[in-house]
Amino acid sequence: MKKIEIDRTTFYMGATALNFVSWVLLSVYADVSLLVLFLPVFVFFYVLVRLCVRYVFEMK
Repeated sequence: MKKIEIDRTTFYMGATALNFVSWVLLSVYADVSLLVLFLPVFVFFYVLVRLCVRYVFEMK
């Protein structure tokens, strides 16, 4: 039961991160220079979520 709770928490954390990234993306969409500036941050978040998902699937 504890493993399922950890997986669920990780999933919600990933979903929250993606939601935050999409919100920031929509906020700065008009400014292309800001978009280019934050692109590495988006890539970092994407890789982080992918690593979390891979870790969760390997745990099961």
